[in-house]
Amino acid sequence: MPSVIKIDSILSNRDSSNSPVIFPYGMEIGSGYALTCAGGMNISGECTSLNYSGSGALLTDLPIATISKLLAFTTIL
Repeated sequence: MPSVIKIDSILSNRDSSNSPVIFPYGMEIGSGYALTCAGGMNISGECTSLNYSGSGALLTDLPIATISKLLAFTTIL
């Protein structure tokens, strides 16, 4: 049987009360559960999900096809 730790909150032990909590080995949220954050969330690396909500206007580094790329693909094909 795996070990289980049940907690109500996780706080940083750094000097500032607003310091982020760091998970140096990653974190996994099981299927059917949610991760909610007050004030936003920063993710570096890979983030996968079945659903995302919101406009996505502030997402960066996405492989988006520009008009020039679409014209080039159309010409090649």
